[in-house]
Amino acid sequence: MGKIGAPLAHSTESAGRWSHRLGVGVRRAAAILGLLAILALIFHGGTMAYSLWTGWYVYDIAKGSALLIAACVVLHVICVLVLFFFFSEGTDFVYTKANRATLLQRISAIAILVLLHFHMTAYTSVALGQTIDLGQCIFYCVTEALFFGFVLTHVAISTSRGLATMGWVRNFKVDRLINRVCYVTCAIAMVIITIGMIIFYVHGMA
Repeated sequence: MGKIGAPLAHSTESAGRWSHRLGVGVRRAAAILGLLAILALIFHGGTMAYSLWTGWYVYDIAKGSALLIAACVVLHVICVLVLFFFFSEGTDFVYTKANRATLLQRISAIAILVLLHFHMTAYTSVALGQTIDLGQCIFYCVTEALFFGFVLTHVAISTSRGLATMGWVRNFKVDRLINRVCYVTCAIAMVIITIGMIIFYVHGMA
């Protein structure tokens, strides 16, 4: 039994190491794709915020940057789902103070996917010159505010986590500082975007 058990134990240990390495690799791939999506989002959001305030709009730039975000997000979501189902990521539902951010991160991700269609429909229709009535204006402003709120919440939570996953942030104080900077920056961005969004859709009314 000893001679048979030893190889089995070694094989199990080796499989465990490979599983761990694969999990780490997928986690880092998810982090890189998430960070790339954030960079693409900054560019897309910056150009869109400018167009909200000024009415300037270039369809090719908007579409190209949106497609880049979509590609990164789709691959990021695939990696996250692989982690969730095959590497025990997210199977612990004891949400303590330490992982409430994880719950909020996941809720915001689902909300973004749900509201994305409304965002694309609302912005594109007005940007291409279609007129809207008061009811549509209110509906667009509400759904867009929710969409941007969830996007910025997800970005604020995910940025420092992505950097930590890649090993680029190892100090707790630096991590906390990055978190605070992200939350403040996203809060300011939310105010700017909301004001510009209201101006944009009001101008689109008949």
